[in-house]
Amino acid sequence: MKAKIKNILASVLQKLEKVEIIRGRKKFKVVYEKGVELKGKTLRCLVVTTGINKLLTKRKILFGISISRKVRLAVDRNRIKRLIRESYRRNKSLLTVNNENCIIPSALLFIYRPSRAENHFPSFSEIDNDIKYILDRILHEIFPK
Repeated sequence: MKAKIKNILASVLQKLEKVEIIRGRKKFKVVYEKGVELKGKTLRCLVVTTGINKLLTKRKILFGISISRKVRLAVDRNRIKRLIRESYRRNKSLLTVNNENCIIPSALLFIYRPSRAENHFPSFSEIDNDIKYILDRILHEIFPK
């Protein structure tokens, strides 16, 4: 019975539902103004943990993506968004504290801006490694035990 419950919880954590996504200009503005910045190789992440009660809906963690218009083509911006969304969906279980269901309320905004020297778009493995690194830093630096 316990194994069945764990499988159900694992499948719920693997989904990225609409209520988990930051929507609206006001919510993005709050995250941009109050967020603490963490940098990876290709991504930046703004994390807000305090004063987000207005942002929270049914979920404790909100997730957003921002892609710079320096990525000219919408096709390329959408591809990067899909890669970030998929990587976050797979790795968001890293934010659970002590492998329990205790998740600290927060809002995460992942930002991609290409550097001038960068002529290629990041692969899924680059984005996945970056998101794992950022989520690990969030867990250990922003949410210390």
